[in-house]
Amino acid sequence: MSDEYPKALYRGDTKSYVHVIADGEDHEQHLREEGYVNYSELKEPEIVVVGKVTGSSGELEKVQKELLEALKANQELEDQLATARDEYISRMNALQKENDTLKYSAMDANELKAVLDEKGIKYGSRDGKDVLVTYVLESLYPKEGE
Repeated sequence: MSDEYPKALYRGDTKSYVHVIADGEDHEQHLREEGYVNYSELKEPEIVVVGKVTGSSGELEKVQKELLEALKANQELEDQLATARDEYISRMNALQKENDTLKYSAMDANELKAVLDEKGIKYGSRDGKDVLVTYVLESLYPKEGE
């Protein structure tokens, strides 16, 4: 085998091609008969026109107007979706807080003290269950500006 092999040969164009490795003169000749070439011989891809605008400038203006209206409607829908998402998140947060309120209210004072100890939150030895629940909830849901 000479230093010329293995050799890569290509079929397609410079944007989309397949390659095969030729391992000898006979294999290279066979591949070239099938349309394989050196990379430098690949052609640039053809530009395919998928549509043309023809007609009067009035028709073009009409199409431009329709496109602008569609873009505006799309933006309005995106705004509505963002608002709905924000409302959903707000509602889910409110439900989570309500759920946590019920969960911690169902605990006894010793369980609440254990939760507060775990979080490193100080409380008074005479604090009642309602105060302990408030401390736990405030640790989970701090008020704005804190």
